[in-house]
Amino acid sequence: MCPLVDTPGLSISYDFDNQWQYVEWKGEHDPASSWAACALMLDTLRAFPCARILNDNSGITRTTMQL
Repeated sequence: MCPLVDTPGLSISYDFDNQWQYVEWKGEHDPASSWAACALMLDTLRAFPCARILNDNSGITRTTMQL
């Protein structure tokens, strides 16, 4: 896997063999940090198009998102 983004709230790697992205959410998130993380995901998707995104949110410790 090739690391693309590593911030305190999000890590994104690209698997060249399988052509997918692995996204790991970390720490606390609020609406602003979630939007920023999604923008990073979109940027990396544009740079490294792929068929699948593996989205791992098991590392989120707290969220203030509301449905």
